[in-house]
Amino acid sequence: MSRESEKYCNGARLSKLLGFGYWVALALSCGVLVLGGCGGFASERQAMREGNVASESSSTSSNEGRVEYPEGPYGSTVNAVFGNVTFTTGDGEEFSLADARALGGSKIILSTAAGWCSVCREEQDRLEAIAELRADVTVLVAIFQDTFYSPASESYVADWKTGTNQEMTHAIKLADSENRMSAFYESSVAPLNMLLDTETMVIESMATGSGGLVSIEQILGL
Repeated sequence: MSRESEKYCNGARLSKLLGFGYWVALALSCGVLVLGGCGGFASERQAMREGNVASESSSTSSNEGRVEYPEGPYGSTVNAVFGNVTFTTGDGEEFSLADARALGGSKIILSTAAGWCSVCREEQDRLEAIAELRADVTVLVAIFQDTFYSPASESYVADWKTGTNQEMTHAIKLADSENRMSAFYESSVAPLNMLLDTETMVIESMATGSGGLVSIEQILGL
């Protein structure tokens, strides 16, 4: 090979190596940038996560103010403070008015029902609709007797449906097997519908029969 040809080959080989080095360097630089970017993104996500946790903690703190139930004296008429009555869920767990307060919201509807009560059955669709449409309203349905006037069992409450035989997934179904709510009205004129202020637990409205829920709907603007 001539000297000129050898110089040309060596030059081409060097250019090729330099070109390869350039791309390696460029790739390494991009890798650093990408890694730095990912690290920044991770840091940003962490900050957002911490911000969300702080926000949730703040929200929890505001709800914790409702853990302590309002003091008595308690009563059974409009403008009186409603006592912390305890019921049972279809799963056998205790559920009190204090538990309802802890769910948040501004109002609680407490409605009694029985299997033999046709008006009660008719109201269930409306109660379920209120619970679904109004996130600020907690709806409790306290079932005290079955179709045969026997105390409502947990399994009976678990199977309780609306008047149109629809599942109730928004309103909270509860067993009042000891009929504690009878202290507030005569059970034979069920249902009893009560509207409570969640913060103070003051009874804002209460009525029996078919008109009780209508008055509550009017107060809520429904």
